[in-house]
Amino acid sequence: MAEQLNRQDNAIQGSEFRNKLNENWDMIERYIGIGTPSPAEVVSTIFPLAPENLEGAELENYFNKERIEVDKSIANLTGQIVEAVGANASGFIRIKDFRVLGSNYNYNTAGCFYDANFRYITFARFAAGTVAGWYTVTPPENAVYVRVVVNNAHLDTYMLRPSDEKPVQYFPHAVSVSWLKPQSVLFGKKNNHFRGLYYVARWTNYRRGNF
Repeated sequence: MAEQLNRQDNAIQGSEFRNKLNENWDMIERYIGIGTPSPAEVVSTIFPLAPENLEGAELENYFNKERIEVDKSIANLTGQIVEAVGANASGFIRIKDFRVLGSNYNYNTAGCFYDANFRYITFARFAAGTVAGWYTVTPPENAVYVRVVVNNAHLDTYMLRPSDEKPVQYFPHAVSVSWLKPQSVLFGKKNNHFRGLYYVARWTNYRRGNF
């Protein structure tokens, strides 16, 4: 049923008149969309472009402690965010086509998997692997994202990576994308390559007596 604006009558007086007038403006603004974010604004705010999703991105640790919801956990059976002092829920981490996920912590509430539309699939249950201190889980076939839960005490040591092998050391979240590096870096590599070829050629000519 469509909303109807308030009409003034003898019963509406004083502050009540002001309140009814404000209700009218609220209905008008809702109707024309004032103050309502666009779908693009919603998506860009909740799911900002992450460099790890770029083509050719290389990471040692997919958990980014800078993108967490503090004092929040994730309900195992629904995938919904819930209040939990001392816990931190990560953002949506893209894991499409990962055959395995590994972590150095094994919580009872470890996180949940989601499909391409961010709909809950199931919860994550990491199990002990062949190496002590490293736990793995196989993502569901239709999983595109995962959100993990990390305790306050482990924010600076937690690791998440698509591997069943434990890394030799802790790596913080850092993304390397070769084609985004400054041109000077790329040119430097190219110049070093040609400089090396130059010295090889000189040494070869020297050995042959062509100098």
